[in-house]
Amino acid sequence: MIQSRAHSRFVRFRPPRGVRPNPSIERRRQPASLPVASRSCQTLDRMRRAARIVALCFLASSFSARAAEESVSFTLPSAVTIRIIEAPFVASKHQLKACPGGPEACLIDGRLPLGTDGEVPKTYVKSISASFKGRTYALDASQMFNAWAGRAFEVKLRDGGNFRYFGGRCEDRLNCIFRGLFSDGAGAFVAEWKVVNGTSQRTALTSSSDVVAFFMNNIDPPVID
Repeated sequence: MIQSRAHSRFVRFRPPRGVRPNPSIERRRQPASLPVASRSCQTLDRMRRAARIVALCFLASSFSARAAEESVSFTLPSAVTIRIIEAPFVASKHQLKACPGGPEACLIDGRLPLGTDGEVPKTYVKSISASFKGRTYALDASQMFNAWAGRAFEVKLRDGGNFRYFGGRCEDRLNCIFRGLFSDGAGAFVAEWKVVNGTSQRTALTSSSDVVAFFMNNIDPPVID
């Protein structure tokens, strides 16, 4: 008798013969289900939240990358605006040979870097541009490392004079010439660019001490013939 009662707990209740079950009770026993439209709205809402999260993550990473860059702009006495953008140097994204130190010359991506004294650079020049009377020219900035570090392009000397790290002019909208002095100490180097008929070309890039000394005393190039 006890076994029969225990067993009856797990047997679905069946009404006696002749008694029809109440449909409303059967419906209440079934789990409630959301309408198809409501479930679709919930799915769409979750997708929108996920999309917003992805967008926020993308914006955060983009902002972080931009924040790591350092940009400086200045206007030369000749009314040309120069903009220099530097970014952190990530060694894992480049091929380094004999850096730092070693009996061989330091090479980055198979080329001699300017601005270092054999050590791994901290920054690289991402871009240099020159703007004059509505025209903007991109100046070749390859192989230039530890170049600017956010310094002022002009400093006061003890004798009362001024010293500029960048010079140049545009004779017109299509023809310009520029010079720059970059880095310092053993890593100091210079560069020169010419814009001829609207085409920009770097005409000098060297760390030769005599050329560096010449540029320091002649940061403004001669007038273009």
